[in-house]
Amino acid sequence: SFSYSGDHLLGPITAFRVWEHPSNFIKFQFAGRWSRTYGYEQGKYHEVTLFLGEEITQISGKHSTYVFQLIFFTSRKRAFFFGQPAGESFNGVPLEEGNVLAFVTGHHNGAGITGIGMHWDESRWQGLKAHA
Repeated sequence: SFSYSGDHLLGPITAFRVWEHPSNFIKFQFAGRWSRTYGYEQGKYHEVTLFLGEEITQISGKHSTYVFQLIFFTSRKRAFFFGQPAGESFNGVPLEEGNVLAFVTGHHNGAGITGIGMHWDESRWQGLKAHA
């Protein structure tokens, strides 16, 4: 099992990396600090830096034995596609309007991510603006 719970207390997600070989591994940057990578960092990775105040509003993808594809959607109407469209589709969205991705949990076996769960909360940027 893996969890980014706790890292999200540092601040909002500001960037993320996704490795595509042989399946997806993810790493998030919370308020300027990279989190731990779960799985094996091998092959090419893609890095996305979010705009100031931009947040992840949806994660979709495909899975079978592993998570083979991840698609991130943001509050700025951007979409980022990683991996290959193989397997069954999944779609993660918040249950409450206005919530955004706070952190991710899941399972991995060292060769890849075998399961993923999204955890949603109120925007961390709104709280930072209120204290500025």
